[in-house]
Amino acid sequence: MRRRLPRRRVNRRRKGLVWLALIFTGILVVVAGWRWWKPQKSVISGGGRVNLVWEKPVSLASLDLDGPTLTLVMVPEELELTLPYGMGNFAARSVAQLGRQEGKGLSLLAEAMMLSLHTGVDGWVGETTGVMGFEILHGKAAKLPVVKRLSLIWQADSSLSLGDKMRLFWLTQKLGEHEVEVLDLSETRTVKENQHPDGLTAIKLDKARVLALESRILKDSLVVEESLKIEVLNGTDVANLARGVRQILQTSGARVIAESQGEKLLERCLVKSDREVRKSATVDKILRWFGCSYADTKLPGRSDIQIILGTQFSE
Repeated sequence: MRRRLPRRRVNRRRKGLVWLALIFTGILVVVAGWRWWKPQKSVISGGGRVNLVWEKPVSLASLDLDGPTLTLVMVPEELELTLPYGMGNFAARSVAQLGRQEGKGLSLLAEAMMLSLHTGVDGWVGETTGVMGFEILHGKAAKLPVVKRLSLIWQADSSLSLGDKMRLFWLTQKLGEHEVEVLDLSETRTVKENQHPDGLTAIKLDKARVLALESRILKDSLVVEESLKIEVLNGTDVANLARGVRQILQTSGARVIAESQGEKLLERCLVKSDREVRKSATVDKILRWFGCSYADTKLPGRSDIQIILGTQFSE
């Protein structure tokens, strides 16, 4: 006959198992939270504008935090985007998959959108239901039900922290459909057809018209208000690199007073300013957009901020 354990010992074992289960669950929660939270500086704070690249449909979601209002720039799937690292041009629909194959993930799509649309990009989000909680129907934005909009928070393939995803969710919760503007580039004069030698037709952006359009609709109120004087130096042997960066900055409303060739070649992009200017939204955005390092320096001359582009940026 099997001997029964005293009730007190049985209860002690049960409590031990319960504590083990709670500890194990706690570890899982911490690991999952660390994975989704991604301890990093928030890209959504205060006012100004936040530009996010969406994987599907390929688009730029530009949220003006002062409103808030939302502008969705829809990119045709067949539109050719300029890729960094000397990778040439690819159709927008193929860039995300190419980035995964090359081990760069969605950062490749974000960089291609920045180079092609000439606007800064603050982050990217993988495929979710709709774009920023809205479904695009016949050129209009229709708000999705709450359950579907929650897909933004649980999308792990994103550069955003969990905190930023939750902020986005609550901000878009407040947005009405009348506060969302949908801009389909295929319906504007910014795109043009281009005939390849093999007879295939590609869609390309008209650079001058894109710059004119986005400089009008994507200005950042914080950058404009700060009105800091920026100098862009090309620290590489790649021609016109400083001009391209100047155009990206000017789309946001930044005040670029000069661009020139640097005296020596640098490997990594470098931003210089004094300590007070470092606290500005303009410097924050430059560091985030171009992946630069920072040096606290008292600049001679008229400029408040100096950007020296490096070879890593030009690749």
